[in-house]
Amino acid sequence: MKNTKFSIIICTSNRAKRLEALLESLSDVLGRYKDFVEVLIVDNNSDDQTNSVCQKIIADANGLNIRYIFEKRQGLSYARNTGINHASGEVVIFIDDDVILNRTWLPGIIRGFSEYPEALGMGGRINPLFLSSLPKWLAKNQFWKQFRGVIISHDLGDSYRQYTIQEDLPFGANMAFRKEAFRKYGLFRKELGRSKRLMSYEDAEFCERLLARKEKIIYNPGMALEHAVEPYRLKLYYIVRWMFYAGISRATVNKTDTRAVLNIPSYEIKKFTQIFLCLSLSILKLRMQDYIAYSLRLVDYCGFFIKKLDLYFFKDGQD
Repeated sequence: MKNTKFSIIICTSNRAKRLEALLESLSDVLGRYKDFVEVLIVDNNSDDQTNSVCQKIIADANGLNIRYIFEKRQGLSYARNTGINHASGEVVIFIDDDVILNRTWLPGIIRGFSEYPEALGMGGRINPLFLSSLPKWLAKNQFWKQFRGVIISHDLGDSYRQYTIQEDLPFGANMAFRKEAFRKYGLFRKELGRSKRLMSYEDAEFCERLLARKEKIIYNPGMALEHAVEPYRLKLYYIVRWMFYAGISRATVNKTDTRAVLNIPSYEIKKFTQIFLCLSLSILKLRMQDYIAYSLRLVDYCGFFIKKLDLYFFKDGQD
C-alpha cells in the first residue's frame, strides 16, 4: 500500500478541550506520513470553541493536511457521512475525538490492509483509559467488561481474525474501510448513531451489511489506541439510558420474521423470557452482579419492545 492515501475522519460536537488534546498530538503521531494522510474534522453543529480550536491547529499543522468541515444536521451518522463525501483517500479511518493515539497505530492499519488486500474493512483494539476510579460494583471481577459498548472497549486478542456477524463487531471509535465499501453498499444510516439521544448501532449495522454480502472485515490487533472513559460513563443512570437506547437502535434495524407477535420476533420474546428467569434466579441466590447484569439487559429489551410496538402501530413511528 505504498502509494495509498488515507483519510482520517474525526467527528466532534461541543468537546473542544478533548478535541484540542487529540489534534495537538497529530503532528507527532502522523508527521512522517503527512504526504499520504489527510485529517478531516467534522464539526457536528458545535456552539463551543471547536471552530477556533480547529483553526488554530490547522494554522500550526506543520505541513499535515487538516481540513475543517461544518455539518449542521445533528447526528453522528450525518457527520460521518459528510466526512466520507469529502474524503479523498482510498482508505477511510474513523476515530473518536477523545482517543489517545500512538505512533504504532497508523503503521498497524497500513500493515493490516497490506496483509489482507481482500478486506473491505478493519476494526482495531480499543483500550479504555479510565479518568476516574471505577465504582466498586463495576470494578469487582472486572464486571465493567460486560458493558464494553457503554465504556467503549474492544479487544479480541493478539492475532488477526475475521469478524463474523455473531460476535462483537468493530467500534466506530477505531475502524477503517476502503472507500469502495461506501460506494458499493451506501453510507451510515442517519436514523442511527448518537445525536441528541443515545442512539447507537450505526457502525455495527454497516458492518453487518458488508458481512451479509460475504465481504471481509478483519480484526487488527496492531490498530490499537486508547479511549478516554469519562466519569459520567460509569454512572448507573448513564448505563441505564445507554442500554435503553441500544434496545431502540437494535429494534430500528431488526428484521421481523414471520413468527412474530405485534412485530416482535418470537426468538426475541424467548430471549427476554430467559433473561427474566435468570434475573429471578439471581434474586433468589442473592447474586448482586448477576442481578444488575440481567436487569440492564431487560432495560435493553424495554427499549427494543417499545420501538417495535411503535413501528407496528405507527408504521413510520419515531421514538
